[in-house]
Amino acid sequence: MLTNHDLGFSFTHIPKCGGTWVRQALLAHVPGTQEETFGSDRHIGIHASPAEYDKLKCLVSIRDPLALYVSLFCHICRGGSFSDTQEWVGFAPFPKDRRSLNSLKGRHQLFQEWLPKIVSLDLRDDCWDMPCMNDTGSTTKYIRFMKDHRRDFGWCTYTLIYNTVRDWKDFIKNKKIDDFFECTNANYILKQGSLSDDMHHTLTHKLEAGAYAVDACRSDARNVRSELLNPDREGGIFSTPSDSYYKEYNHQEYLEWYTPELINLVKEKESFLYQLLEDDKVNERL
Repeated sequence: MLTNHDLGFSFTHIPKCGGTWVRQALLAHVPGTQEETFGSDRHIGIHASPAEYDKLKCLVSIRDPLALYVSLFCHICRGGSFSDTQEWVGFAPFPKDRRSLNSLKGRHQLFQEWLPKIVSLDLRDDCWDMPCMNDTGSTTKYIRFMKDHRRDFGWCTYTLIYNTVRDWKDFIKNKKIDDFFECTNANYILKQGSLSDDMHHTLTHKLEAGAYAVDACRSDARNVRSELLNPDREGGIFSTPSDSYYKEYNHQEYLEWYTPELINLVKEKESFLYQLLEDDKVNERL
C-alpha cells in the first residue's frame, strides 16, 4: 500500500482497478508518498498495516466487474506460463496445440469456462496445491476462507472487503453487505472509468494536495488494461500493452467476451460493486 503521512492518506491497491496508474502517479508527483508492504506486496490489504494507520484517509479504486474479469484473465495468461494459467483456471490443461488460443474465439471459449469458477470461487480441490496458489501470501488464505464462509457474492466484492476492512474475517462471517459502509477503512472511492478526475478532486478538495494534483493526474503511467494484441506481433498471444490513460477504454470490447448468461451471473454476484459504481455520492457515505 502507499502512504503519505504528511498529507494524511493511504492508497490500498486492489488488483486490476487502475492501481498501477494511481501508484506511479502518486509516487512520482506527490512528495512524501512511499510504498509500505509490511512484509508482503503492494496489493496487501489494510488489515496488514498497524492499527494507528487507521487515522490515514484511505483511497481505493474500483472497476466495473465485467471489465475487471476480462483484464484479470488476460493478465494471468500474459504474465505466467501456460501451466500457471491452467492452475488458476482450475480445470483441464490447455490443449497441446496452443495455436487454438491464437484465435479470439479460442480465448473467448476458455474465458467463458473459467469465469463461472472464479466468480463463485468454485475451483477444483487440487487447485489449492498448485504452485501459483500454494504460497505464504494472502491470496490463498482469503480465497479459501471466503469459499468456506460466504458464497453469495463474487470475487471482486470479496477483494474489496479483504483490502479495505480491517477485521475482514468477522465481516465475512457475521455482517451483511450493507454493513460495509460502517466497517470499511475506505474514505474515498476512485472509479476506474473516471480515475483521473476522481483522483484530482480527492487530492485537491479532500487532501489539500492541490499543488501536485494536476501533475499527478496527467501522469502517463503504464496502463495495464490487458489489451489483446495481434498474435503475430512480438510477444506472442498476450503482449505488453501500450501506454495510455486508464480512463480511455471501450466498455464494448469487454462485453464481447461474455454470453448473456455470464453477464447476468456477474451482475448478480457483484451487485454491491455496481451499487457503488452507480452511486455519484458514494464517498459521502464513507
